[in-house]
Amino acid sequence: MISLTTHKESNFVYNHTKNFAYGFWIGLRYTNINKTSSPWTWSSGEKLRITKWNKGEPNNIHVEHCTEILKKVKVWNNQACHTRLAWICEKPMSVKRQAPLVTEVPVTIAAGKSAQENNNKAKVQTCPRKWKGFGNSCYLFVTPSSTNFDADKSSWSKARKYCMEMGSDLVSLTTDEEINFVYSHSRNFAHEFWIGLRYTKATNWTWSNGEKLGVTKWNKGEPNDITRERCVQILKKLKFWNNKECHVLLAWICEKKKVIERQEQPVTDDPVAITTRKSTQENMSKDTNSSSMSVSMALYIFLPMILLALIIVIILLIRKNNIAAKKTSSGEENDGKTVNQENNDQAKTESGVYTELDDNRKPDNTYMPLVHYENPDVSSGASCATAPRRSSYVIPPPSHEYEMPDNKR
Repeated sequence: MISLTTHKESNFVYNHTKNFAYGFWIGLRYTNINKTSSPWTWSSGEKLRITKWNKGEPNNIHVEHCTEILKKVKVWNNQACHTRLAWICEKPMSVKRQAPLVTEVPVTIAAGKSAQENNNKAKVQTCPRKWKGFGNSCYLFVTPSSTNFDADKSSWSKARKYCMEMGSDLVSLTTDEEINFVYSHSRNFAHEFWIGLRYTKATNWTWSNGEKLGVTKWNKGEPNDITRERCVQILKKLKFWNNKECHVLLAWICEKKKVIERQEQPVTDDPVAITTRKSTQENMSKDTNSSSMSVSMALYIFLPMILLALIIVIILLIRKNNIAAKKTSSGEENDGKTVNQENNDQAKTESGVYTELDDNRKPDNTYMPLVHYENPDVSSGASCATAPRRSSYVIPPPSHEYEMPDNKR
């Protein structure tokens, strides 16, 4: 039944119950089985955190062990458990299983003094003392000789009531692995055990927690005589089932979900390798270690390439400088050759290789090769005295005798 553990939840329930003209049972009940400091506990096993008792309540706790929400109001009243009332059920929302978008990968997280306190807390599923843990559930084997509780054999309905007072229910065996686990413990007792399977006309064979019947371990010839034998037991020292009359007194097995607790993790300066589920929603996140691993991989891959590129650049720069130096030296050589050529030409001119003489000056007695010979221009009618005259003289080489032309004589 419902457990009201927050004011928000209490207000939500009141918004719906106020529309009805009667009170409702809730999961709060008085029990002193464990002799706890808080005798009022929820049927789900959760602790009593908030209360909405009506004025003067609870009272008469020696007879009024159960709790109701009063009609049209949100306050509570303890009531005798045999009173007929409406009731409110509660169960977790079903979660549709989907293919995971991420995979399980090992991640190294460095735990140190600088980490946040919440990161040092890990969720741990635990079972109460003397309960056996398997998967996500805890199991309690209640027998007359058991030291778990001061209990005796009981009918099916009383056994279930006992389990519900512990925040659990009679066991529901829905997988072969779970059946084998229960058998590995039940075979150690010389008792038969009630389980949560029961026959009703409306639902046929169903588990007391509402789960559908999947796998079965009926003994040969069972179930039979379902008009009388509507409850199910595990046979002594075996894993097989037998339907039985519900008033028969037997031992029984309770089952409840594991409690999720936060456990402090030790703070060290050494990296601790843990395996965690990395979600693309949480992607992420993106782990510090993943980033460091990526940087390391990048360095391993790209650092040699960067060094090689630097070496190539240095080689190219050296070659470029060498080429520039060669061009500079070649230019200097060419300039030197040009200067020498000019000097040679000047020397040749000064030495009289080619000499142009004016006709008013007598030639030297130097023998030169012919440079140019030009007659005076007399076609224009200018007199020889007034026309500009320009002549070139031939200085014969030393091997020939000089002979003046007739027009110059």
